[in-house]
Amino acid sequence: MKGRVRVSVPAPTSNLGPGFDVLGMALSLRMTAVVEALPRGPRAAPAQDDLVSRAFWLALPPARRPAAVRIAVASDI
Repeated sequence: MKGRVRVSVPAPTSNLGPGFDVLGMALSLRMTAVVEALPRGPRAAPAQDDLVSRAFWLALPPARRPAAVRIAVASDI
């Protein structure tokens, strides 16, 4: 990974009335994450409660992982 990646996702709702787990809806609220590759830094595992960092490291193949990253999250959720 090189450079910077920006991801923005809508807030979901689930269990809408009689639809139970079948119906859902995206809201106008959003969460945005900006991930920036750094040339060097500590290679620590993300905390168990840090879902954004954990998802990033799990989604990126080991061969493409940078030495370190900076993750900034802005959320209306």
